[in-house]
Amino acid sequence: MDKSFLSVAIILVNYNGYQDTAECIQSLSRIEYEEYEVIVVDNCSTDNSYENLQMLQDSEQFVLLKSDENRGFSAGNNIGIRYALEKHFDYILLLNNDTTVTPQFLIKLLGRSENDCAVVSGTILFYDSPDTVWYGGGSMGRYSGRVRHLYYRKSRRDLPKDRQEVSFISGCEMLIPAQAFNKTGLLDEDFFI
Repeated sequence: MDKSFLSVAIILVNYNGYQDTAECIQSLSRIEYEEYEVIVVDNCSTDNSYENLQMLQDSEQFVLLKSDENRGFSAGNNIGIRYALEKHFDYILLLNNDTTVTPQFLIKLLGRSENDCAVVSGTILFYDSPDTVWYGGGSMGRYSGRVRHLYYRKSRRDLPKDRQEVSFISGCEMLIPAQAFNKTGLLDEDFFI
Protein backbone atom coordinates (compact mmCIF):
# COMPACT_ATOMS: atom_id res chain seq x y z
CA MET A 1 0.00 0.00 0.00
CA ASP A 2 1.26 3.49 -0.89
CA LYS A 3 1.52 5.29 2.44
CA SER A 4 2.54 8.68 1.05
CA PHE A 5 -1.06 9.87 1.10
CA LEU A 6 -2.03 8.68 4.57
CA SER A 7 -2.92 11.52 6.91
CA VAL A 8 -1.30 11.68 10.33
CA ALA A 9 -2.38 13.71 13.35
CA ILE A 10 0.67 14.42 15.53
CA ILE A 11 -0.47 15.13 19.09
CA LEU A 12 1.71 16.95 21.62
CA VAL A 13 0.56 17.54 25.20
CA ASN A 14 2.02 20.64 26.81
CA TYR A 15 2.06 21.40 30.51
CA ASN A 16 4.25 24.35 31.51
CA GLY A 17 6.73 23.36 28.79
CA TYR A 18 6.50 26.05 26.14
CA GLN A 19 10.21 26.04 25.21
CA ASP A 20 10.29 22.26 24.69
CA THR A 21 7.01 22.31 22.78
CA ALA A 22 8.15 25.16 20.53
CA GLU A 23 11.38 23.31 19.69
CA CYS A 24 9.42 20.13 18.95
CA ILE A 25 7.02 22.01 16.66
CA GLN A 26 9.93 23.62 14.83
CA SER A 27 11.55 20.22 14.24
CA LEU A 28 8.21 18.86 12.97
CA SER A 29 7.98 21.73 10.47
CA ARG A 30 11.06 20.28 8.73
CA ILE A 31 9.85 16.72 8.23
CA GLU A 32 9.79 15.20 4.75
CA TYR A 33 6.13 14.25 4.71
CA GLU A 34 3.19 16.42 3.77
CA GLU A 35 0.00 14.77 4.98
CA TYR A 36 0.17 15.64 8.66
CA GLU A 37 -1.16 18.15 11.13
CA VAL A 38 0.32 19.04 14.51
CA ILE A 39 -2.21 19.26 17.33
CA VAL A 40 -1.02 20.77 20.60
CA VAL A 41 -3.11 20.23 23.70
CA ASP A 42 -2.27 22.65 26.48
CA ASN A 43 -3.03 20.68 29.63
CA CYS A 44 -4.09 23.72 31.71
CA SER A 45 -0.59 25.17 32.09
CA THR A 46 -0.12 27.41 35.12
CA ASP A 47 2.57 29.53 33.46
CA ASN A 48 2.24 31.53 30.24
CA SER A 49 2.67 28.52 27.93
CA TYR A 50 -0.78 28.77 26.38
CA GLU A 51 -0.39 32.45 25.53
CA ASN A 52 3.10 31.83 24.11
CA LEU A 53 1.76 28.96 21.99
CA GLN A 54 -0.96 31.27 20.65
CA MET A 55 1.76 33.72 19.59
CA LEU A 56 3.81 30.90 18.04
CA GLN A 57 0.90 30.20 15.71
CA ASP A 58 1.87 33.40 13.87
CA SER A 59 4.97 31.64 12.54
CA GLU A 60 4.23 27.89 12.84
CA GLN A 61 1.28 25.84 11.62
CA PHE A 62 -0.50 23.83 14.32
CA VAL A 63 -3.87 23.44 15.98
CA LEU A 64 -3.99 24.58 19.61
CA LEU A 65 -6.52 23.06 21.99
CA LYS A 66 -6.86 23.86 25.69
CA SER A 67 -7.89 21.62 28.55
CA ASP A 68 -9.79 23.18 31.44
CA GLU A 69 -7.80 21.12 33.93
CA ASN A 70 -4.64 19.02 34.02
CA ARG A 71 -5.85 15.45 34.25
CA GLY A 72 -2.58 13.96 33.00
CA PHE A 73 -1.07 12.23 29.99
CA SER A 74 -4.01 10.06 28.99
CA ALA A 75 -6.71 12.73 29.36
CA GLY A 76 -4.58 15.34 27.59
CA ASN A 77 -3.87 13.02 24.68
CA ASN A 78 -7.53 11.99 24.52
CA ILE A 79 -8.49 15.60 23.80
CA GLY A 80 -6.22 15.51 20.77
CA ILE A 81 -7.31 12.00 19.77
CA ARG A 82 -10.99 13.02 19.79
CA TYR A 83 -10.16 15.98 17.57
CA ALA A 84 -8.16 13.75 15.18
CA LEU A 85 -10.94 11.15 14.99
CA GLU A 86 -13.48 13.86 14.14
CA LYS A 87 -11.18 14.99 11.30
CA HIS A 88 -10.81 11.38 10.02
CA PHE A 89 -7.03 11.10 10.11
CA ASP A 90 -5.64 7.70 9.08
CA TYR A 91 -3.02 7.58 11.85
CA ILE A 92 -2.53 9.24 15.19
CA LEU A 93 0.98 9.85 16.49
CA LEU A 94 1.38 10.55 20.20
CA LEU A 95 4.68 12.37 20.63
CA ASN A 96 6.16 13.81 23.80
CA ASN A 97 6.51 17.57 23.59
CA ASP A 98 10.14 17.44 24.75
CA THR A 99 11.33 15.56 21.68
CA THR A 100 12.85 16.68 18.42
CA VAL A 101 12.58 14.61 15.28
CA THR A 102 14.63 13.91 12.17
CA PRO A 103 13.20 14.96 8.80
CA GLN A 104 12.47 11.36 7.74
CA PHE A 105 11.12 10.01 11.03
CA LEU A 106 7.47 9.90 9.94
CA ILE A 107 8.25 8.25 6.60
CA LYS A 108 10.21 5.58 8.49
CA LEU A 109 7.45 5.03 11.06
CA LEU A 110 4.80 4.67 8.38
CA GLY A 111 7.07 2.30 6.48
CA ARG A 112 7.26 0.04 9.54
CA SER A 113 3.53 0.12 10.15
CA GLU A 114 1.75 -2.96 8.88
CA ASN A 115 -1.78 -4.26 9.12
CA ASP A 116 -0.72 -6.64 11.91
CA CYS A 117 0.77 -3.86 14.08
CA ALA A 118 -1.34 -2.04 16.61
CA VAL A 119 1.37 0.46 17.52
CA VAL A 120 4.72 1.42 16.00
CA SER A 121 7.57 3.37 17.53
CA GLY A 122 11.04 4.32 16.39
CA THR A 123 14.39 4.51 18.06
CA ILE A 124 14.54 7.26 20.66
CA LEU A 125 17.94 8.77 21.32
CA PHE A 126 19.18 10.96 24.15
CA TYR A 127 18.79 14.64 23.26
CA ASP A 128 22.25 15.60 24.50
CA SER A 129 23.89 12.42 23.15
CA PRO A 130 22.25 11.77 19.77
CA ASP A 131 24.23 8.60 19.06
CA THR A 132 23.14 6.96 22.33
CA VAL A 133 19.92 4.95 22.58
CA TRP A 134 17.30 5.78 25.21
CA TYR A 135 14.67 3.42 23.75
CA GLY A 136 15.33 0.79 21.10
CA GLY A 137 12.36 -1.42 21.94
CA GLY A 138 10.99 -2.69 25.20
CA SER A 139 10.51 -5.93 27.04
CA MET A 140 8.20 -6.77 29.91
CA GLY A 141 8.65 -9.63 32.34
CA ARG A 142 5.79 -12.06 31.91
CA TYR A 143 5.40 -12.73 35.63
CA SER A 144 7.04 -9.74 37.29
CA GLY A 145 5.61 -7.03 35.02
CA ARG A 146 8.99 -5.30 35.15
CA VAL A 147 9.91 -3.42 32.02
CA ARG A 148 13.23 -2.51 30.47
CA HIS A 149 14.35 -0.52 27.50
CA LEU A 150 16.26 -2.61 24.99
CA TYR A 151 19.65 -1.28 23.88
CA TYR A 152 19.54 1.37 26.62
CA ARG A 153 22.69 3.50 26.51
CA LYS A 154 24.08 1.50 23.58
CA SER A 155 25.30 3.09 20.38
CA ARG A 156 22.65 3.53 17.72
CA ARG A 157 24.95 1.49 15.42
CA ASP A 158 24.26 -1.55 17.64
CA LEU A 159 20.55 -1.58 16.82
CA PRO A 160 19.14 -4.23 14.47
CA LYS A 161 18.06 -2.85 11.10
CA ASP A 162 14.91 -4.96 10.79
CA ARG A 163 11.54 -4.37 12.42
CA GLN A 164 11.27 -5.92 15.89
CA GLU A 165 8.27 -7.12 17.83
CA VAL A 166 8.39 -5.78 21.40
CA SER A 167 6.44 -6.21 24.64
CA PHE A 168 5.81 -2.50 25.18
CA ILE A 169 6.30 0.83 23.48
CA SER A 170 7.25 4.01 25.27
CA GLY A 171 4.58 6.70 25.42
CA CYS A 172 7.22 9.08 24.09
CA GLU A 173 6.40 8.11 20.48
CA MET A 174 3.49 5.92 19.40
CA LEU A 175 2.07 5.73 15.87
CA ILE A 176 -1.39 4.18 16.03
CA PRO A 177 -3.92 3.54 13.24
CA ALA A 178 -6.96 5.71 13.98
CA GLN A 179 -9.21 2.69 13.52
CA ALA A 180 -7.59 1.12 16.59
CA PHE A 181 -9.21 3.79 18.77
CA ASN A 182 -12.56 3.06 17.16
CA LYS A 183 -12.13 -0.61 18.12
CA THR A 184 -10.62 -0.30 21.59
CA GLY A 185 -11.59 3.15 22.84
CA LEU A 186 -9.41 6.00 24.02
CA LEU A 187 -6.56 5.97 26.54
CA ASP A 188 -7.57 4.99 30.07
CA GLU A 189 -7.85 8.24 32.03
CA ASP A 190 -7.65 6.43 35.38
CA PHE A 191 -3.87 6.54 34.81
CA PHE A 192 -2.55 10.10 35.24
CA ILE A 193 0.75 9.18 33.57
